[in-house]
Amino acid sequence: TKSTVGAGDSSLAGFLKATLEGKSPEDILRTAASFGTAACLTEGTNPPEPKTVDEIYKKVEITKI
Repeated sequence: TKSTVGAGDSSLAGFLKATLEGKSPEDILRTAASFGTAACLTEGTNPPEPKTVDEIYKKVEITKI
């Protein structure tokens, strides 16, 4: 972890982006998790790079219980 500063804000941004794009609930959660995780891997208060978000998104799995 480089910095958790802004991880919550980034998660919210991902949530809102996916919601406004009309994504499924699973994709909304994947997007929010990807934005937040990418923020933790970014130094300081810089926003995560789209490339990093995309790479993480491909690895996030949502399991229905």
